[in-house]
Amino acid sequence: MADLTRAPSADQTLPASLEVAWTAGTGKSAAGALALGDSVVVVQSSDRLLTLLRRRTGERAWRARLDGPGATGPLFTHDRVYTASGDVRGRVYQYDLHTGKRTWARLVGPVVGPIAISDRRVFAATGAGWLYALDPSNGDVDWRRSFGAPLRAGVSIVGPNVVVATDDSLFLVTQLDGQVSARGATEGPVFSPPAISDSLLVVSSPAGYVAAFDPRTLVRRWRASVAAPVFGSPVIARDTVFTATMGGRFWKIPLGDPGSALSVDLQVPVRAAPTPIEGGVLIGTIEGELILLTSGSDDRHWRERVYAPIEEPPIVDQGMVLVADGRGRIHAWREREEEGEEREEEGEERER
Repeated sequence: MADLTRAPSADQTLPASLEVAWTAGTGKSAAGALALGDSVVVVQSSDRLLTLLRRRTGERAWRARLDGPGATGPLFTHDRVYTASGDVRGRVYQYDLHTGKRTWARLVGPVVGPIAISDRRVFAATGAGWLYALDPSNGDVDWRRSFGAPLRAGVSIVGPNVVVATDDSLFLVTQLDGQVSARGATEGPVFSPPAISDSLLVVSSPAGYVAAFDPRTLVRRWRASVAAPVFGSPVIARDTVFTATMGGRFWKIPLGDPGSALSVDLQVPVRAAPTPIEGGVLIGTIEGELILLTSGSDDRHWRERVYAPIEEPPIVDQGMVLVADGRGRIHAWREREEEGEEREEEGEERER
């Protein structure tokens, strides 16, 4: 299930010394965020390819092909993978996690990612203005609702509801039957899914602002200008909203005091959402650079470069760093092993 704060790495620590673990090709650029498990990484490319990699080695376990271009990052449960395509005849797909065999596909139109899954339904929004709720067992349509305008930011689950966005509004929709329970004006388009804390739903906009809403009523609580377009999702960690702009600034906005927001000039455009970690934040830039900023400092304490652009947030998990580059390659780093540890492992291998 998705982390509603958009900050799955917030309690993770970046190792002091990193080395390349592996690099794996997965097609063209990633269509959305990587799906990471304890032993697998699932990647949906923009050129139809759905790939499952072994997390430890980067080895490809299986690859499947959609009927159209990928439109979302994949999601997976204990035995199923979900993804979607974004052409006029876009579909939502389910695959077997272990074999890569397609189990169903449902025609819905041009999907706008991300999709969302709950225990009972798979949700997908389309550029044609429809929100679909599908039965995960067979892909049948439980219900659908038209909004009369293109949907822009995919689907996010908020308690018993889901939230979707048009060019000028947010809508809160009940999961059970698709009824609209609340609407809030956004004063500009929202192209990425919101971040949600216990008391606030936070969106960012290419119109150059971050805004917070009540997640039950969609009444706006505050609005903060960031002076440049934002295309990545906002991220919530440590009672703070983190975001980065195409103007090259990284922002920290306190949830309870947005007027005291602070920013750092990165001097490079950023499209991906930032990745808060323990003691700092990791940022991927349009120029393909990974930058680590530590808490309380503007200094860059770790840098790596991959093929540009980086359009999805890097992930830090259990001592590994993973990022998708502009050529559809997944790069993984892990903690550098000491020479003595390497020799000990080699000796154990020879004994076996």
